[in-house]
Amino acid sequence: MPNFAAPWELEVHAVGGSVYHVKVNGQLIVVEYVSWGNEIIVQVGGSKYQMQIVQRANALQCELEGIPYMLPFDTGGMITAPSPSVVLTVNSHEGQKVKKGELLLTLEAMKMEMAVSAPEDGTVMRINVKAGEQVSAGQALVDFETVSQTQGKEDGDKTKAAAIDFSALAAHQKSKDSNAIAQQWAVLERNFYAAFTGFDFKKPAADLLAALDKFVQHHPGYRKEAANLVVKASMAFITVQKLFQSKERDVENTQSTDAHEYLMHYLLRRDDREKGLPPVFLEHLKEAIKLYPWADEKNYDLTTKALFHLYKASANTKATADLLRLSLLFLQTLFPSANEFGEPAEFTALLDQVIQVGHLSPSLVDAAVFARYDLVDRLHQEDLQKERQGQLAQVLSPVLSGGKADEVLKQEVIESGHQIVTYLVSLYDRSSPQAASILEIMAKRFNRDREIESSKLIESKGNLLYEVCSKQDGKVVKSYISILTEAEYFESLSWLQSVIKKDGDEFVECLLWVRRGTLADVAYVEQLAKNPLKVDLCSLGVVSTDAYVYHSFHYQNGNWEEDKRRQSFSSLRYRELHIERLENFNLELLYNSRHVHVMKLEAKTNAKDQRLFAFIEVPEPKFELNENQEIEAISQFEFSIQEAAKVLREQQARHKRSYFWNRIVAHLGHAHPLRIEQVGQYPERLIPLIQGLGLEKLVLYTRVLTKANKAVDTEVLVEDLSTHYTVRGRVPSPEVLAPLDPYTSKVVNALRLGSPYPYEVIGMLTKSDNKKFPNGRFTEYDIEVNAKGEQKTISVEGRAHGLNSSNVVFGRIVNETEDGQIFERILVLGDPTRDLGSLAEGECRRVMAALDMAEAEKLPMEWIPVSSGAAIDMNTGTENLDWTARVLRRLIEYTQQGGEINIIVAGINVGAQAYWNAEATMLMHTKGVLIMTETGAMVLTGKRALDFSGSVSAEDNIGIGGVERIMAPNGQAQFRARDISEAYQLLFRHYRFTSISSRRPYGTKLATLLALDA
Repeated sequence: MPNFAAPWELEVHAVGGSVYHVKVNGQLIVVEYVSWGNEIIVQVGGSKYQMQIVQRANALQCELEGIPYMLPFDTGGMITAPSPSVVLTVNSHEGQKVKKGELLLTLEAMKMEMAVSAPEDGTVMRINVKAGEQVSAGQALVDFETVSQTQGKEDGDKTKAAAIDFSALAAHQKSKDSNAIAQQWAVLERNFYAAFTGFDFKKPAADLLAALDKFVQHHPGYRKEAANLVVKASMAFITVQKLFQSKERDVENTQSTDAHEYLMHYLLRRDDREKGLPPVFLEHLKEAIKLYPWADEKNYDLTTKALFHLYKASANTKATADLLRLSLLFLQTLFPSANEFGEPAEFTALLDQVIQVGHLSPSLVDAAVFARYDLVDRLHQEDLQKERQGQLAQVLSPVLSGGKADEVLKQEVIESGHQIVTYLVSLYDRSSPQAASILEIMAKRFNRDREIESSKLIESKGNLLYEVCSKQDGKVVKSYISILTEAEYFESLSWLQSVIKKDGDEFVECLLWVRRGTLADVAYVEQLAKNPLKVDLCSLGVVSTDAYVYHSFHYQNGNWEEDKRRQSFSSLRYRELHIERLENFNLELLYNSRHVHVMKLEAKTNAKDQRLFAFIEVPEPKFELNENQEIEAISQFEFSIQEAAKVLREQQARHKRSYFWNRIVAHLGHAHPLRIEQVGQYPERLIPLIQGLGLEKLVLYTRVLTKANKAVDTEVLVEDLSTHYTVRGRVPSPEVLAPLDPYTSKVVNALRLGSPYPYEVIGMLTKSDNKKFPNGRFTEYDIEVNAKGEQKTISVEGRAHGLNSSNVVFGRIVNETEDGQIFERILVLGDPTRDLGSLAEGECRRVMAALDMAEAEKLPMEWIPVSSGAAIDMNTGTENLDWTARVLRRLIEYTQQGGEINIIVAGINVGAQAYWNAEATMLMHTKGVLIMTETGAMVLTGKRALDFSGSVSAEDNIGIGGVERIMAPNGQAQFRARDISEAYQLLFRHYRFTSISSRRPYGTKLATLLALDA
């Protein structure tokens, strides 16, 4: 914007309500702009001004306090790209004088060339791109100066007009005056909060936090204000996410509806906007609108404006999630605990909500969990630990006194976590009267999972040893337990050899604990290596005041050596986590801490079968129950889960090939009376923590008290975490974990490709324990083709899953709801594990067979396609295009005759498959719906091919043909879903109102409470 010789550089940010931050030549001015019809009030620098703006031809007439100023429109001297494209040629150079219409450069987009010409006579000041460069829409290509601009400069030089001085209006960014500092903070606060409420902010968003951090470092008195700002921003983030992520149940409590659909209804109505919308959604909406105090609920224009900013805030989720993640880390640098800036319970509840809504950003979930632990739970755990140590001392006093101790107290000690071991080892003195009692407690604790038959104290050469005989799984076990000082340990261990005895098939183990001195771990290991014992297992625990480490030795092929499989595991923890079930795998310890161990598994018979298992011990869990007596939280468990998830993510990031079929295995100490029904919705609390880890299942080992107060070992399995979780309990399985079989290998390959495996989808729809979907049954069909090329459709019911010979699986599926509605349709699924689902004659024949079945039985066809398009290999080529054309024709005929095809795109669909999907669902006459998940894409040409040909693509196939950027905004996909489970919930809701068949041409009759009209 020129002012004779003085150019102005303006940068305007709307930062909330009617407040704007305007930078003029680097000077920041805070402007409040309020409009009432044609009259405008501007408040700046402590003064108010009346304005009126009237458009006049090619200029704006601005009247300020009655004085008119003309502002001519200006192109800005910049030529931009009209669309995403590639620069083919650059036909001009900097400093070149050109005439209007003269070619400056050439672009290409979608195989079409576009000429970029000079808009007027002028001079090329700067060229911002080079040949071959990809550019986005609106990107600056050329800085251009017209003849009139050049003349204006020359005239300005003659008049030597001075630049307007805005310093009197500018905010004092460097002043040390308290009022000026308060103004500086207000600017930073508005900039930061604007990002979370859908107003303007300058990217990268991390710069906003950097500015806050710098300010607080110079002004420590604002630490609490900074903390409160992070809390306020967190609440705004939660409110926006709750609105856009909510899935509300319909009035019959059947299937859920996406919040976008309700918002669209609300936006399109001027009257009765809330009519028919669910109360929970309206509650979320009202909370969201409260983020904008100026938005009166009764004012259509203001609430619509608020919704506009809410949509912007939702669109900025990726940036704000990362900003919030950094802010939570920043908060931990400001204060050591939450009670220094607020109420810990309220802050905990806030972070719990961040965890629940932050599932799209695992790193944000990690940050929220860690912030909760560091600012709240850590101090609570430390207090509990101190309290627990005091309790243990009180409990141990009568137990160690030598008299008759209460059996309940003894059991309490035996059930305690590893801190009791550290405490007992520190107390132990073989000359003390308590020595025998300490060894007895240690012996019974480390045999608590066995049936103890006898025990005795043995003294040999001044040393004490405790012997326990027990049974486990029908096997006789003899355990020898002793505690030594460092000096005693490094003396001869021959006395152990003279005492330890093995009879017959007994399993004999020796458990030693040594109080750590000044030596390194390797010295303790070498000492045991030099002194082989006549045992099946020797476990050595090296214990200090606040740490411990375990090493185990056994005989391997006749040699006494360290058992690396047991590295860092005590013998008890190894058994309670059932690690012995992994004997078919080689184990490599990747990480270990006090409560978490992460191991890499590699099948001994298949080097490609590699997985990550995280093992967690929660020695003394505290179960928090809600009003329905269902589990709300488990103390220490969530943080251990988060620690394990963080390590798993780090390991995944280090390898090009992701690990799948992983597990988290946890042992919860202390027997408890909880039942499987009390698990309730607790897994939903965990899913945001473990999302994206490639988990097969979560396994919990625990002991449940019966009504007779007997502890029963129980294994709880939380499965199907990626789509819908199921929870079941059983007696702990003794079966050895098997390597991947051919079927499971295909499931893992599909997961690695990010696509659904057909038989897993079928399983999801037919499992009787899946409460999200109606009960279902599936009958698989296939085709037979004779020598003449004639085909017939046959039932292959009973054929084992995964034995399909084609990339297309099809059959009849029926689901029945509890109220009697029956949804019957023909189901077609693409198999991504076979040539990426490519389409040849066999696949096309099966699709047409499915269409024939649907047409004959007047059933809708349901399609879960995954395909790389028409197959091209050494045996087939263009004839496959002929077959895909036949399918296209059949689809046209079927849909034009009233046939219905419903499609869920949950993977990559390329070429012919994308054409088929479009023909089946996008035309005016088609009845079916197209639902796309966040991992689905429809593209005519894949990213790699587009990049190779020099065409414009995106960062991946999702960017080219995904639902968020392309298919939903263009109106091609009618619905969007997070995953295939959510997509099916939408589809079943659609069927609830539309499903018909030849046996039920008018659908299923539903019960009603309304009386018939007379």
